Amino acid sequence: MAKNASTRYTVQEFCNNANWSDATKKNYKYALLNYARFLFPDKKDPDAALSALNQHVCKTINPAKDIGNYATFMKGKPPKTVGLYLTAVRSFYGLNGHVFNKQELKRIVPKAGDAETKQGELTTDMLRRMVGAADIRARVLIMLLASTACRIGELCAVALDDVNMNSKPPSIHLRKEITKNKRERTVFLTDEAKEVLAIWLGGERLKYLQASYLRNEGLNDQFRDKKRQLPENDRRLLGLSTFGARAIWYNTLSRVVDKDTLKPDAKTRIHPLSPHVVRKWWRITANQGFRNEDYAHLLMGHWNNSLDYVYARIGVAGLGKEFLKAQPALSILTSESTKELRENVDKQADRLLSLERENEKMRNEMETLKRIILFTDEQKK
Repeated sequence: MAKNASTRYTVQEFCNNANWSDATKKNYKYALLNYARFLFPDKKDPDAALSALNQHVCKTINPAKDIGNYATFMKGKPPKTVGLYLTAVRSFYGLNGHVFNKQELKRIVPKAGDAETKQGELTTDMLRRMVGAADIRARVLIMLLASTACRIGELCAVALDDVNMNSKPPSIHLRKEITKNKRERTVFLTDEAKEVLAIWLGGERLKYLQASYLRNEGLNDQFRDKKRQLPENDRRLLGLSTFGARAIWYNTLSRVVDKDTLKPDAKTRIHPLSPHVVRKWWRITANQGFRNEDYAHLLMGHWNNSLDYVYARIGVAGLGKEFLKAQPALSILTSESTKELRENVDKQADRLLSLERENEKMRNEMETLKRIILFTDEQKK
């Protein structure tokens, strides 16, 4: 049986953990609100439900039973959602002094689900058609995803100061506070992504931010985002939330695929062609251009001890040079015939360089033979 709490922390205090990202705080608060509504179905108002939970957490003598019933109630929800919600509730009770024994933990710790979303197949042609059906805001989002292999949350958190359009190739610095694994990295832009981004930064970005701000100001207090910054003070590169970016992605995708392709997975409720699938496309496509697949993993933000060694050896400048070599494979607006022509030109250039080296080697060998012959003739005289 769990021990009764001796210290009281409210939901607000629990969710204000300085070590958590804003997304984690938001998700945990929603998880606890969902739990409060399960315990107190008559509390329709969110504040009333959370207030009741604050009182309940100190009075209950068997929280494991409550959480176990909650886990049963969530049966059928996506496994990751269940895991997140139960982790939030269990942590909230733990902070308030409740200690669970092994038998209780078996019931309230989420089991690993066997549900897995079958990812759809994203092709270069689909991306090309999406770009053709998109406005400038959707176009720059798609082009940046396809060029950088960023996670959509990372891309939405990029600030104007993180972009370097003058480097070769143009680059985006992903600060450690916005990456999933809390490791900073630098990603690069293809020539076509640079062109679209230049148009966006040339004036289109400010137009969209102003329209979005005015639209938000026209909403009722209940729906208005009170934290929305003035357009001139908004330093985000895209000026989009992750939710807004996903909506743009799916809206554009719906114009180039049939309705059946748009249906989410029945078990996990995750879309088979979510923005994350671009990373899979990028990894497969980029490997056609990189000499070493470790370079692709580094640019995608995959880290382990061996990759640390590779990164220390090649550095950001070296990765940029390797990216330039892989750029033709990652170009989505260029036709296949042009890509093949570029690849053939590159192969011919490499072959020509190899022949020049061989020719130089043969010339040196010939010069050496001439000297030997001259020396031999002189000895005979």
